[in-house]
Amino acid sequence: MCREELNKWVDLLAHKRPKTEDGAAMRAGHVLATGATRPTVLKRNPASAMHSLAGQFLISMPKLHDSLFNGALVYLWSHDEQGAQGLVVNQPHDLTLVKLFDQLELPFRIGFDCQVADGGPVEPQRGFILHTEDVRVDSSETAGDGLAITYSREILELIASGQGPRRFLVALGYAGWGAGQLEDELVDAAWLTAPSTREALFDMPFEERLDHAAGVLGIDLRLLGADAGHA
Repeated sequence: MCREELNKWVDLLAHKRPKTEDGAAMRAGHVLATGATRPTVLKRNPASAMHSLAGQFLISMPKLHDSLFNGALVYLWSHDEQGAQGLVVNQPHDLTLVKLFDQLELPFRIGFDCQVADGGPVEPQRGFILHTEDVRVDSSETAGDGLAITYSREILELIASGQGPRRFLVALGYAGWGAGQLEDELVDAAWLTAPSTREALFDMPFEERLDHAAGVLGIDLRLLGADAGHA
């Protein structure tokens, strides 16, 4: 990551959350964010009657083999009538946490050898920290399944100092769907839903996470054909 990109990332972390714009959310993998347009940030509606998939995994099916989501495992942190947002959790970025702390000039007390995740094609310059709720800051938001999502530099400072959440995943970029788009893709057998696990989110090597999530359902992804996903 060059210094110019890093400075943009730091500036974005200074904001508590991404801006909310009017209009439909951008569809990750099909429409990328540009300098002129930003995706809508979804606000949860607790009274929603729909079945929310927040806190679950999306497993990429063979139908997506030609897309940016080929082989992706996505953790959904938000899902309601307005759309869905999530992080790709099994694809590493070329930036490590040690390099990130060093470039952000954050002193760190303990060693970090973990990789930053490539969270998705929307706003790839923005940082997202998915973490357990044992530590929260003012900008932290509920992210399903007892987890929180935070966009601010403050949580990185706590992590670097050894006072952060017990388990966390730092990602650049995210995946997003507009109203009804994820539901259409589920009907089209592009994704399979699965319970999320802490092991796949925080502990396992990136390359083992997708197979683990499928294994929870008793599925061997190598045996799936192009029409798989309707079960």
